[in-house]
Amino acid sequence: MDTDPPAAARETTPAPWIMQLGCLLLAAQFAIGGWAVLGDTIGSAGTRLATLMHLRYDVTYVVTGDAKWVDIEMETPSSTERRRVELPFARKYRFSWGGFTNIKFSVIGSGTATCTLFHNDEIVAQASDSGYPECGERAGDGKPLVGVPTPSFPPPS
Repeated sequence: MDTDPPAAARETTPAPWIMQLGCLLLAAQFAIGGWAVLGDTIGSAGTRLATLMHLRYDVTYVVTGDAKWVDIEMETPSSTERRRVELPFARKYRFSWGGFTNIKFSVIGSGTATCTLFHNDEIVAQASDSGYPECGERAGDGKPLVGVPTPSFPPPS
C-alpha cells in the first residue's frame, strides 16, 4: 500500500534559504531607492551646513538716546562683558555663524535709550528702555527688520 499522498495534494514550500535571499534582495532594493531619492538632499544640506559654519558676521551693538549713562551687558565672541557706558555707544565684533549676539541695558538716572543690533549692516533687533530691554539674535539667523528707524549715531566702521 502506498502511503505518500498524490503530488497535487502535497504542500510545496520554498527552501528557507530562498526566502532569506528574497528578503535580502528586497531590503537592498529599498536601501538603493532611498539613497537615490535622499542622497542629493542629504548631500546638499551637508554642504550648506559646512558653508554656514565658515561664515563670519559683522555684529554691531548701538545704544542711543537722551540718557547720559547706561549699564550694559553684551555678548562678545569670547565672553560676556558688563560695564557702564556713556551714550551714544557702539561696538563692532565679528561672530561665527550661530554665535549668540545679545545686548541688554538699563538707564542710569533719567532719560531714555534704545539698543539696535546690526548683522552685516542690517538691523535685526531693536528695543527701547522699558524694564531691562535687550536686543539679541543668533548670528546668521536674524532677519532684517523693515521700517525700523536707523539710529542717528553711525555704527563704527
